[in-house]
Amino acid sequence: MNVRCPECPADLINVPGFLLQQKSVTYCKSCGWNTGEAAAELRSEMWDSWLVAGFGVVLSAICLKGPWGTSGAFVIVLPFVLLPLASSFVTRYRLSKLPVIEPNRA
Repeated sequence: MNVRCPECPADLINVPGFLLQQKSVTYCKSCGWNTGEAAAELRSEMWDSWLVAGFGVVLSAICLKGPWGTSGAFVIVLPFVLLPLASSFVTRYRLSKLPVIEPNRA
């Protein structure tokens, strides 16, 4: 089902979330409605992913000294480093696809 833009007669574009923590964003490609808010939401999600990946690096470094050594660290690396990094790269790609539209100044 297509939803119309509140500012112009064009259809809105919905970009669905990639992983569980990400939200979908909606914007209008023709007039630029909601592109600023969509970009801010995507940037926030990207930085959240980087923060979780940084936490995962610290956590896996701590696990290196634990009883499981490198195998325990690799178990931590997958969910806390690799998935958030993949999520941030996908979010960066989604952010690059947002149109840069100057507002009409009349």
